[in-house]
Amino acid sequence: MGVLTILTGAFSLTVLGQESYNIPIWVKTVAKWWGEGKVSDSEYVKGIQYLIQNGIIQLQPKNITPFVIPTTASLTANCLDKTFPKVNWSFCDFSGTDLHHAYLHDANLTGTNLAGANLEDSYFLSTIMIHTNLSHANISSADLASANLQNSDLTGVNGAYINLNMADLTGANLTGANLMGCDCYQTVFTNTILLNTDLNHAVITESDFTTANAVGVILRDAKVTNSNFTRANMHNANLQSADFSGSDLTSANLSNVTLQNSGLGFTILRNTNLSFANLNHADLGNADLTGANLTNADLTGAVLAGANLHCIGNPICIR
Repeated sequence: MGVLTILTGAFSLTVLGQESYNIPIWVKTVAKWWGEGKVSDSEYVKGIQYLIQNGIIQLQPKNITPFVIPTTASLTANCLDKTFPKVNWSFCDFSGTDLHHAYLHDANLTGTNLAGANLEDSYFLSTIMIHTNLSHANISSADLASANLQNSDLTGVNGAYINLNMADLTGANLTGANLMGCDCYQTVFTNTILLNTDLNHAVITESDFTTANAVGVILRDAKVTNSNFTRANMHNANLQSADFSGSDLTSANLSNVTLQNSGLGFTILRNTNLSFANLNHADLGNADLTGANLTNADLTGAVLAGANLHCIGNPICIR
């Protein structure tokens, strides 16, 4: 007698392979009516339960693994670890592997090569990813909350709409990365490389960008409130219509940046380099511009009410 196995959820449904199943008429009728929307889900489930209880359908647990681990001779023993989700795949090579929807919270991925891997919609909560190679990987919509990504390579990644809340990216390289629409609450970007990184429409709150190299970063229409950009280099960045309310940009380099229509209310801009910046119609209400360099900055239509204008290089500055 053959069998037909159908994978569904955490179980496989095995239907006995015989010519006649002796299914009662009422089960067939309920199934038909359910398909037509004439009976409730609970009535339909009763029919399925009858088939299971009478051995016509057999339930068997299905071993769930996020992907098939390659069994090449080059893999060390820990690379074959299947104790999901807390596997130890440190220094393993899974480049180009399909790991979408993987569940790897608290896993050890230190030094793991995931370059070009598909990690879409995967879960990496509190995962250790120090020195991990994620270059050009697809991590869109992945959950990396509280993950440790210190000194990792995320160059060119597609990370649209990822969750980086409370993640640590100290020293990481995100050159050319797409992080559009990401969530970043209390995220650490200290000394992070963000060259030409796309953070368009990102929601960034209470995050730390101290001394980050963010030349050419795109934060257009982003919400970047109460965050720390002390000594960050954001030369030539696109910050148009971004909201930096309450953020600290002390001694940051914002030369030649686009801040048109941006919200800078109550921001700290002490000794900040805003030379050649486009601040057209920006809101600088109650901002602290003490010592800021506004040489050749365009402040047409800018809101300056309550701002500390002890700045330099511009007619609005109080000498």
